[in-house]
Amino acid sequence: MAVLLVEAPGGREIAAEGTLRQMVNRIAARPPSEWHRFAISLPDRRVAPFAYENDDVVVLVDAIRRGADQPR
Repeated sequence: MAVLLVEAPGGREIAAEGTLRQMVNRIAARPPSEWHRFAISLPDRRVAPFAYENDDVVVLVDAIRRGADQPR
């Protein structure tokens, strides 16, 4: 289970929970200029890295979007 966090006054707040792909799709639906406001946390800590923040979020969203465009 992944947790989507969004910057808010006073710190980050949980915006949604679900699979990593679901959280990436939620970010990808927003304008790219807003992507830096989000972080994805993987609370079980069995998957590295534990959290995707800042540029890591942008790289992750781009990678998954490119993968979705590839034929299977």
